[in-house]
Amino acid sequence: INIVMRGDGYWDLHFTISTKCIFRAVEIFDAFQSRFSESIAQYETAISVGFSQFARGYLCTKRIIGDSKPLAYTGGEVEEISLSETERKVLACLNENGRRSYSEIARKSNVSREVVAYAIRKLERLGVIQSYAILLNQEKVGFPRHRVLLRLAHVESERFKEFFEYCSGNGNIVSFLKLFGNWQALIDIEIANREELRSLFREIMNHYSDVVLQIENTQVYSIDAFRDIPARLE
Repeated sequence: INIVMRGDGYWDLHFTISTKCIFRAVEIFDAFQSRFSESIAQYETAISVGFSQFARGYLCTKRIIGDSKPLAYTGGEVEEISLSETERKVLACLNENGRRSYSEIARKSNVSREVVAYAIRKLERLGVIQSYAILLNQEKVGFPRHRVLLRLAHVESERFKEFFEYCSGNGNIVSFLKLFGNWQALIDIEIANREELRSLFREIMNHYSDVVLQIENTQVYSIDAFRDIPARLE
């Protein structure tokens, strides 16, 4: 379980299970549900089939509207890559803190600094490492995070592509997850206040009502764990 969030709104608790196999994910979820069933009023599950991370346009002095290239992307058919034990250790260190120096990673991985540098360059070249992200304290920055579920139609149409381009170019929408299940997408919004959020939702519905059928918003007040990959790579 590499992501845990608490929120006010549509849901109280969100967590992400990341495994190599869907059957392992089911085992973990079943164990969780069995242990805490009396505390769960209801739940919904969704499988992420694509993730795009965008620049925080609201932090930039120059607007990025129209620049739709994601900073990082996962999903689709990809070639599986075998990682050495050293590469796994390096990834684990970066997963804990992406700002660690080569020397610190070398000490923790029990290898030389040169080996760490080579491993990181290789992982970047292969596209395993696409970018280095920061986890902000949204309340201190003044742009609270909202995790928004979307029920969509025509997900294979040109109109959906237009909606995705809109999200990628909006400075307050920082990520887009394509989902399989009852919901078809999830977007993360970091925005100053409720009025600006309402204005954003109105703009979406005014321009993309044929694509966006339902919006359910939750304001995240606590991020208890946030890792792009699990702490231990199975």
